Amino acid sequence: MEFLDDREEGLELTERHVLHCYMLTEGPRCCGWSSGSEPGLVITRASGALVWDSKGNEYIDCTSMAWSNNIGASVPEVIEAAFAQARQLSHLRSNFDSIPLLLLSKAMTDSAPGDLKRIGFILHGSLAVEMAMKLAMLNRPQHTGPWLALTDGYHGRSLSSMGLGWPHTNHAFDRSFPAVLRIPQPYAYRSGRSAEAEVDYCTGELRDAIGRRATGLPPALFMEPVQGNGTQLEFPRRYYYEVRQICTEHDIVLVFDEVQTGFGRTGKMWAAEHYGVTPDILVFGKGVGGGFPLAGILSSTALGGFQPGDEALTFGEFPVSLAAGLAALEVLERDGLLQACDDMGQYASRALRAMKPRHPLIGDIRGPTAIFFLLPSLFGTAGAAVVWLWSPCAAGVFLIVLVYAHLAARIPITGFAYQWNSRLINPHYGWFTGYTALLAFIAGTAATAVALASVFASDIWKSPTHGDIVLLASAAIAVAALINIVSIRAVSAVNNTGVFFEIVGSVGAAALLVVRSV
Repeated sequence: MEFLDDREEGLELTERHVLHCYMLTEGPRCCGWSSGSEPGLVITRASGALVWDSKGNEYIDCTSMAWSNNIGASVPEVIEAAFAQARQLSHLRSNFDSIPLLLLSKAMTDSAPGDLKRIGFILHGSLAVEMAMKLAMLNRPQHTGPWLALTDGYHGRSLSSMGLGWPHTNHAFDRSFPAVLRIPQPYAYRSGRSAEAEVDYCTGELRDAIGRRATGLPPALFMEPVQGNGTQLEFPRRYYYEVRQICTEHDIVLVFDEVQTGFGRTGKMWAAEHYGVTPDILVFGKGVGGGFPLAGILSSTALGGFQPGDEALTFGEFPVSLAAGLAALEVLERDGLLQACDDMGQYASRALRAMKPRHPLIGDIRGPTAIFFLLPSLFGTAGAAVVWLWSPCAAGVFLIVLVYAHLAARIPITGFAYQWNSRLINPHYGWFTGYTALLAFIAGTAATAVALASVFASDIWKSPTHGDIVLLASAAIAVAALINIVSIRAVSAVNNTGVFFEIVGSVGAAALLVVRSV
């Protein structure tokens, strides 16, 4: 195969022929993927956790090609199994059974939790979600209400699965989306509630949605046991039991979307095993094919199956992918990768949690074992930069604004600003006094945002960092600047308002610094 050595040539070919990589518009290219794209970067080879481009540059594949290479890329046993199957039987329509279909069906159902002993295959996770939707509708024909899904869940990019999942912004597809009722998921880190209170709130919202807001009984509730695109969020253990109980009470099919979390990604074969809860349908995909397209569903024996023609896709049971999936499962078991994943995940989680008290940058560490997610504290991160970059700039900008206001309008500005303006410019008051007034003004106005943070940002109030204080203070400086500029030609009431904010902010900042010190 001829490789492209010229990046511009690759970009030109992509723009001319490839529809889905990014939108072709005049001006900056807009990515069509949630994780970004790199037009012109042509990947030519992969092995294990490494990939190489057409120029021979080596990269670490940190996401396993969108969580698809759980056992590594281009595993020899998987490649050989796929080639052998292709030489013997490359395609078979879904009317017939094949040997890899029967063998993988048994192996997958043997590894499934609870009574998930029936299986259906397809080539993509999004279509597997639609397969689950079909099966739920077939088994709950009287449930004509909307689908239930968690607010920040993600379930794919087909029309139906996109409608279920995390809202995709700036699209023209919602006209064909299914009716969906979104339910808030437990997120104590952001809500400020305790984990138990958060579970109570979210399960209460679920019951209210079923009993009052839905126009009919929903056929199914879709959820990821660990939300992937929705910030890698694991829920309190009681939440899974409560959701299972509510679905059972109302005869609603519970669907776990394990396209991202399945096939050993969390240290167990299926993430559901961590929580002791078995769904009625489990959706799988990505890593199951060992790098080949393969997805599907595991369903409870209590559910009826499809009738002829309900789920008959031409390549739905592609023998080559099924053979690759069987080989991938054998490698996963033979090499003890589930235990290795669990061991490495536990080690990394312990190490990160030990680091957390010493590093304000780390906001949260979440998820079971190897699917853990480190959430940076945005206020702490940006605040650290603000310490060195924004504060001097803010002081300079204020100086320019106030000097201009004094010379052009000849009108004092507000409270501390008046002292700063007049004393800094007028030599009669002396430079020392002027700079003292300048520092007092910056400290007072900056502290305003800290007082507001104590009300609106509970996680910052509980454990504030110096970066938090500086970032929020900088926002207050911008607000104070607006007040001061407006007050140039305003009545004294505006000036008094500015002084009031400065005083309140100073008190709030002092309290916050005490909490930080303790």
